[in-house]
Amino acid sequence: LWNSGFFGPLGHAGDKRDAQLLESASRILGKLGNSLGMAINVPWEIAGVGSGSSGPLSVSGRLRRSPEDLPLLEGRLFGGFAMVLGGQIITESIWRRKGRLLFITLVLHQGRHVARDELLEMLWPGVARSRALDSFYTVWGNLQASIEDGDKYIERDGGYCRINPRNVISDVAEFDQIVRSLLTEQEDARALLDTSARLEELYRGGLLPGESSCDLVDRYRKRYRAHYTDAMVTATARALEIGDARVALWFARRAMEVDQEREDVYHALIRAQMASGQRCSAIRTYFKCREYLRENLGLDPSLEIQELYDHLIAVDPALAKLDPTSFAR
Repeated sequence: LWNSGFFGPLGHAGDKRDAQLLESASRILGKLGNSLGMAINVPWEIAGVGSGSSGPLSVSGRLRRSPEDLPLLEGRLFGGFAMVLGGQIITESIWRRKGRLLFITLVLHQGRHVARDELLEMLWPGVARSRALDSFYTVWGNLQASIEDGDKYIERDGGYCRINPRNVISDVAEFDQIVRSLLTEQEDARALLDTSARLEELYRGGLLPGESSCDLVDRYRKRYRAHYTDAMVTATARALEIGDARVALWFARRAMEVDQEREDVYHALIRAQMASGQRCSAIRTYFKCREYLRENLGLDPSLEIQELYDHLIAVDPALAKLDPTSFAR
């Protein structure tokens, strides 16, 4: 369960129930080890658990080897391509372009099987099947040979290929897990901030920004950008619900930096600015939203955004004197 990521990514701020469960598991494993006369190395550490603790809970992992007792192979796709085996970066020069794209595709599928024919069509479009197959087997063999015990990390089963999720981890898999937790779990502001900070650390400027000629990568890049923005907007709303305007503003600004073409991002930022007492900034964001929608889509701001603007004017009529030229100065 720990290695499958059931309790979240390593180093995450844990849910109290999960942390208490892991603490109980530690005690049980300790008693089991004592009864057997052997030491059992528990692969997690719990901080902040106990009847008197009120701070954030922390669950961190020490395990750096796979369940098959192999060094973990880590695929890093955000911000650029990197492969790390047992803590050591595999020199990128050994990754020929086709091999790199093959591995990237398998990592993006996160252990799900990918049809070999799909890989042939993606990597060798327009090439006769016999030639494409020869090239595939060559690339596959080179890829396995470049990693010690390569057949334990990438697998072929008939006409399907995949990474072995027990031995291969990736930043995209952890990203998906964190986004799911942000969108579905109820956490306090500190936990939200810690979780979002980890998400920001992972994202690092988008998926494979230097890879511009692969349709699959482009589709996933747009998907992760949208998921990241969704997470930031949701976190803004959660922080506002618990009354932490500072945290809400941080989330909303991150969403705006990544995507300035979504109306819900403008709505989230205006709400966070209003909660933070930044009335002029909220008015300016409203004008930017209106300008973008009118010039690019021929639309006016939504009723929800218009109501926020009207509320600002009702609270302080002097703000009605502001217009887009006021900020241009």
